[in-house]
Amino acid sequence: MSGLQLRLRRTPVCPVDASPLDALSTCRRPDEASRLELRLDGETLPLADLFDISATSFDGIVVEGDLRQFSHLASRWGPRELRVEGDIGNFLCGPTPGRRSGMRAGRVIIRGDAGHHAGHRMRRGTLILLGNAGHSLGSDLVAGTIAIQGRYGDHLAAGMRRGTIITLQRPRLSPTRFTTARKVSLGVATLIANDLHRDSPVHAEMLRGCFDRQLGDRSAGGLGEIWMSIE
Repeated sequence: MSGLQLRLRRTPVCPVDASPLDALSTCRRPDEASRLELRLDGETLPLADLFDISATSFDGIVVEGDLRQFSHLASRWGPRELRVEGDIGNFLCGPTPGRRSGMRAGRVIIRGDAGHHAGHRMRRGTLILLGNAGHSLGSDLVAGTIAIQGRYGDHLAAGMRRGTIITLQRPRLSPTRFTTARKVSLGVATLIANDLHRDSPVHAEMLRGCFDRQLGDRSAGGLGEIWMSIE
């Protein structure tokens, strides 16, 4: 067994800086993980004070519980898989203050809802949201892939430079900042579909056929891509 499972023992009543959990991407044993510390309310708290930590056969990290008070999870995640069984707070996969970019590798799957600014300034990797998201999803996206099944708030992809956002919901994007939607069928989409099939078959099905694509954000000189279901 080389993976880890974390079960939230008690829900914090104040915001938690979850960025130290990035170190889990290199942890292989529960005792390694238990030495990590989280920051909340101006103090540090051992990870083992909030979570029950155990080994699992899944070669990755699984976190279970209501994490809506947790921000900046996977801010600099490494080349591993992180699964969250529950809701998560703001700036998922986004950088902590003072850093220029967020998640740089790996794969993050959220089996719940995400707060505002999910995927902000992601540099690489894949973020799969099986629930809903707040405002500014994929804002200032540098690169990487974001796939969302549910709804999202305003300001999708605002300021994105590159990368791809895959959505089943038709976004309302500014025509001065994003190109007109065009029907396409892309070979690279089939490769991405194969990667998404296990966790989001509905996205995989969409990408194996024709879908609409818009490019932007032109106000930031961006060449990012929004892929969406055909109307």
